Amino acid sequence: MADTRITGLTELAEAPADDDFFVIVDVSDTTMAGTGTNKGVSRTNAFNGFVRQTQTVETVTGTTYSVVAADVGKMKATTNASAVTVTLPTPTSLSLAVGDIVYFRNQGAGIITFAAGAGATIADPSDLSLVMRAQGCHAFAQVTSTTNWALDGGLVAP
Repeated sequence: MADTRITGLTELAEAPADDDFFVIVDVSDTTMAGTGTNKGVSRTNAFNGFVRQTQTVETVTGTTYSVVAADVGKMKATTNASAVTVTLPTPTSLSLAVGDIVYFRNQGAGIITFAAGAGATIADPSDLSLVMRAQGCHAFAQVTSTTNWALDGGLVAP
């Protein structure tokens, strides 16, 4: 592979294996030494922390649920046949950071309605409400400030 330009390499026809390597250029090495400018990084390490391949799904069986700090990054799937109220507390009460997200799936027949906890506000897109559209729909709540959540997804038009 000596003297081969990266642009001249053959592209993979399938996803790389976890132990395959990508070539990267170490720009901090300005010596242009033959062993110091090109490095390799495994597929696993290159995407570790950047691409989430799976998501934890936790079932909510009751008709009420209040988000907790451990829910960040997870999918909360409601399964009740009756209406479900999901409360979004103030992010600071849970020690959440701006950008933290909780996902929801209305898996059961009971439709989810979101409610703001004491001191919290929920900003939804102007053309949507705080109620899930139907069974099977998804939504997410993202922390946008110390007291505010943004809600978006499969919500009913008001």
